[in-house]
Amino acid sequence: MSTHIIIVGGGPGGYVAAIRAAQLGGKVTLVERENIGGTCLNHGCIPTKALCKSAESVIETKKMHECGIMVQFSGVDMEKVHAWKDQAVEKITGGVRQLLKGYGVNVIYGTARLSKNKGVEVMEPDGRSGFIEGDAVVLATGSKQAVLDIPGIDCPGVVTSRGLLATKELPKRLFIYGGGYIAMEFASIYNALGSEVSVMVRSKVLRKMDGDMGKRIRVALKKRGVEFYEGTVLEKISATDQGLALKASGKKGDVTLEADMVLVATGNTPCTDDLGLEEVDVRVNKDGIEVDGHYRTAVPWIYAVGDVKGPPYLAHVASEEGKAVVEHILGHPTDGVDYTAIPAAAFTIPEAASVGLTEEELKESGETYTVGKFPYAANGKAVAMGEEEGFVKVLLRGDGTLAGVHILGAQASTLIHEAALAIHAKLPVSAVLSAVHAHPTLAEAFHEAAFAAKGVAIHQMPPRNG
Repeated sequence: MSTHIIIVGGGPGGYVAAIRAAQLGGKVTLVERENIGGTCLNHGCIPTKALCKSAESVIETKKMHECGIMVQFSGVDMEKVHAWKDQAVEKITGGVRQLLKGYGVNVIYGTARLSKNKGVEVMEPDGRSGFIEGDAVVLATGSKQAVLDIPGIDCPGVVTSRGLLATKELPKRLFIYGGGYIAMEFASIYNALGSEVSVMVRSKVLRKMDGDMGKRIRVALKKRGVEFYEGTVLEKISATDQGLALKASGKKGDVTLEADMVLVATGNTPCTDDLGLEEVDVRVNKDGIEVDGHYRTAVPWIYAVGDVKGPPYLAHVASEEGKAVVEHILGHPTDGVDYTAIPAAAFTIPEAASVGLTEEELKESGETYTVGKFPYAANGKAVAMGEEEGFVKVLLRGDGTLAGVHILGAQASTLIHEAALAIHAKLPVSAVLSAVHAHPTLAEAFHEAAFAAKGVAIHQMPPRNG
């Protein structure tokens, strides 16, 4: 008799775990309370990337005359922009539903609650309930927008990213509170689409990335007209006849602004509500559900993967953990997840991507390192593409291995994977230097940055002596 695994949550952690378990011969039941694909596919990663395409197209259209293509930009049709976004979501989620069906995964729509009887109670949308018994339960319920205690946070026009994605109209004045990936992506998108965008952040933008990344993306977006208020705290939101009034305070004094819509994007919190964790004695800490190295909770037959166990809140991390946990449950060898080589990307315009340690982390550790930087403006392909904004930064340990790589510029989210593979494989930088890179390509910028870390970049002026 095959092992029965119950998976709660159909996002990137849950559906990937379900497919992998089915591949390994497990009997799988997947319980999802809303839509297969979770937040990422339905209300996050995929719809925002579709909007990125529309936003990038606006920017590209406006500068096409520079390369001899004479077109007239006549505006943005938000109804068609959202139709483009929605069809992308349906294609991807529809594909995942077909995969689950093809692998024989039993999908049940409803709300699951853990039971001491080694399984879950499921309440279906029509009010019917039932008990599902299993050998193991994997919790993959993800995370949700953190709720802030700010007066006026419940005013009409104050939305989370999910609410903004559902808003068909283009706000004339969009105020964004937060400076992380989500905040900066929406700032890029809506600025390009035509909104007047203001960003307020309590510390600094993209603070979890290398410091050079946040500084440069701030400069890039400021050039496009985005207004920034760093080191500033939002204190009150009020509804007025003209829209929304915002009061804040910061290191430069009090700030008063007006907006038509406010996006609150100040972080996520794990979705642990209504799972019955207390009744079955699953422990939760400040980050999320506590797990061991095999994602097992304090209850031996209950596991947790992805955002519900805490940061990093990344879909691809949840997917890798989903594969690793079912491989362990079903007794198959697993390599686990290499948390030292997790690539991350912010789909800003231009893109920002990182893997490994930041320079700030290396400084704090006291470890010896060298820095190599190479600008997109010196890369032949970037110049030919008209994408000269950006750089590649390589952080090299004293032992000759890569500590971290950070890329700002066109296709950064794709380029970062060569660096991720090198860090994962613990390759010496000599392996990167000796690998031939095709010309002309953006990938040569990473190659040159690695050479720059050794002080011998070809397409860069020699370092000054003394």
